[in-house]
Amino acid sequence: MICRPNDWSRAVREEAAKAEGSSPRQVLQLRFWSAFRDFMVERGQRAPKPSSQSWQSFSVGRTGFALEAVIRRAELAVRLYIICEDLPPKAVFRYLEARKEQIHAALGFPLDWQELPERKGSVALVVRPQCPLDEESRWAEYHDWLAKTVARMTAVLRPLIVNLQESDLPAAASEEASSALPA
Repeated sequence: MICRPNDWSRAVREEAAKAEGSSPRQVLQLRFWSAFRDFMVERGQRAPKPSSQSWQSFSVGRTGFALEAVIRRAELAVRLYIICEDLPPKAVFRYLEARKEQIHAALGFPLDWQELPERKGSVALVVRPQCPLDEESRWAEYHDWLAKTVARMTAVLRPLIVNLQESDLPAAASEEASSALPA
């Protein structure tokens, strides 16, 4: 029998090697996401491989959509990032935002809807303030909130996103898509 390191341990070693030239903040973020992955694995849940970035992305079942757990200064956030190619992203955002009352009721908390007109993509997010990353004694609390929030948002938003068709979007959406195409 041949023993080899599994992909996860190899990925952590690779990230640690990259982190050697990283800022103290990036090293702290790598440690936080490594601990978050351990937290998720202990509970039988999947988590992305740790990185030194300020965010971790989770699949919601369709290309162009990501659920991201984010470290922002002294707060945490979970956001749905919409930057799809197969549908007009702003029309998708408006479609989902028009259903925000039902979405909020199903989530049990409101989202902050940000169309970001100067960008191609849009976001809907929930923020947890007062979560300084350097307070390691609170990491389990942070991980628990992130895990529960990602799970809840996945359960509510995935069916809407996976089943979304261009015909579901307002008529203006097809005009938006065709005006974006080169002549």
